[in-house]
Amino acid sequence: MDEGWIVERTGNGVLGWRLVTHGEYRDLVEVPAGGTRKPLDAQAREAGEHLFHMKGRPVREYALRTLPKVIGEALDSAGLRLEDVDRFILHQANTRLVEECCRELRVDRQAWLNKIIPVFRKLGVHVDPALVRQAPSGEWEFAMPDWAEVKKVIAGGGPASQRRLDWVRRALDRNTRYRRALREVS
Repeated sequence: MDEGWIVERTGNGVLGWRLVTHGEYRDLVEVPAGGTRKPLDAQAREAGEHLFHMKGRPVREYALRTLPKVIGEALDSAGLRLEDVDRFILHQANTRLVEECCRELRVDRQAWLNKIIPVFRKLGVHVDPALVRQAPSGEWEFAMPDWAEVKKVIAGGGPASQRRLDWVRRALDRNTRYRRALREVS
């Protein structure tokens, strides 16, 4: 099992990070066959060992035990406190697990919501008004975004995706030209 956390600030790059790997938990999330440890053969295929397997409850327990600690260590290495962080991007599709982790870290759910909804809107992610609406106070009232749409936008299917992809292509092109020029000089 792996857990990782990176703290970065726009324009300043990575301020701190922490990555842990606990190989003893490898059986919690695995594809048993198809790699070097166990090649895929007809028997393994028939047994479904080429498919993704996860032990949900132990993974949840591991994540809740490990993630807050890893986040704290990354913040310490960056010289920051939890309240210095504007947003968290957790690679975790289980909303309940994220909410429980936020409770463990004492993250203000309302403050998080007020920061993330404008980010979703900027990315072009539709947030269903029946689920999230802005109160007269200006604060957002919580409910769930359409996660299928968030996934689609992240995969490049959102209104702002083409601009982001164009920017990445230009950056890659500049990099390629730079490397070519360095080879010519060498």
